[in-house]
Amino acid sequence: MKINFKSIVDTHRLPTSSPLLPLFEAIINSIQSIEEAKIDNGKIDIKVIRDLSLIPKDSWETDIDSFEIIDNGIGFTDKNYASFDIYGSDYKLAFGCKGVGRVLWLKAFSSVLVESTYFTDDGKYYDRNFSFSILEERKLIKNSLSSKTQTGAKIVLDGYIQRYKNKCPKKIDTLAREIMNHCFAYLALGNCPKITISDEQDSRCINTIFQESTKGKLDVKKFEVNGNSFNITQLSQHKSANKA
Repeated sequence: MKINFKSIVDTHRLPTSSPLLPLFEAIINSIQSIEEAKIDNGKIDIKVIRDLSLIPKDSWETDIDSFEIIDNGIGFTDKNYASFDIYGSDYKLAFGCKGVGRVLWLKAFSSVLVESTYFTDDGKYYDRNFSFSILEERKLIKNSLSSKTQTGAKIVLDGYIQRYKNKCPKKIDTLAREIMNHCFAYLALGNCPKITISDEQDSRCINTIFQESTKGKLDVKKFEVNGNSFNITQLSQHKSANKA
């Protein structure tokens, strides 16, 4: 059965009031990939690529053209790639995922590039690189033996579509706060990898911002239901800043 991928993208809604949802989707994918890798030094680096042609004289923080999300997770293994290639895949249903992430990316970005290194049961590392756009559902660039000895992935969300670009926060501090709010549960539970966001001039660590924002504000309550113990962690969530 053949599916018109463009029509699938067109049927999905992404309000212009939520321009960062595709970025959040990529970050959560990276968190889950690091969980699968079962490593203690998980990290996610988010690079903001700005439209350099529009830099005003009095401000560096101009429109954002692309995001790069780099992690040291498990990479696009055969199973992960097969799941990614299926619209509506239930491979990560246990995580609450609906298998429509790549559709969401293409609502706000012109194209997506994936560069990944993964490890196989035969003890070898492989590179799997591919790209896709709304006009070209998938273009496999490479799947071959790698010279690298570290798994991970880089996702490039490229060519911010204007109606979403106009609504996207420009300041690194604002972007960091928005990411913190979206990843709040992971940060509160203490199992979130180190997340940083940077552009050519500035950098912020999401974990540090969370720690500073919640210092002295954590409230852990324990209770039991039918002999089962539960913890409720309550803390103040930072209100979304003005999207500037």
